[in-house]
Amino acid sequence: MEQARGLVATDAGMQVLWHRKPFSHVVDYDSWDEELLEDAGIMRHIEIGSMVPLSTGMDGAWEFVVRWGDEAALTETEQRHVVVSSEPYLLVSETDVRVGGIEHITGNAEDDEGFAVPLPPGRWSVTTHMIDADASGEQLDFVVLIKPGTAGERYRTSEQPFERR
Repeated sequence: MEQARGLVATDAGMQVLWHRKPFSHVVDYDSWDEELLEDAGIMRHIEIGSMVPLSTGMDGAWEFVVRWGDEAALTETEQRHVVVSSEPYLLVSETDVRVGGIEHITGNAEDDEGFAVPLPPGRWSVTTHMIDADASGEQLDFVVLIKPGTAGERYRTSEQPFERR
């Protein structure tokens, strides 16, 4: 199991896990606007597995841990302090996977914000877990687990990773 960690900010209400190649043509605000401003564009990328929504829809900055591999799992402390978990999302990657605010998706590596996830190419199943950082005593808000996808697995396609209660 491997892991990457970072603080990720957004002013657009959505942190995402994304694969750069499907966004290689996004090089300025106009191309970003055309691809991702409308819900239909966001939904298309979620459905094809080029982007996974990770957060609650609020602006701000949160600490993310991303773990990947067959053994990717929550720690015992994290398990005790999970507030809510998402259903699995599809991520299809070749190279260059990142976590960042949706407004920072770009095909220009020099413009990157957030952090890299050196995930091997493949078809992946992604779940996000919101952690009660105050109760756990850790500087950690979300744990993202990435495991190999399985044939026939059904994936969530909502822009909201968590069911509203």
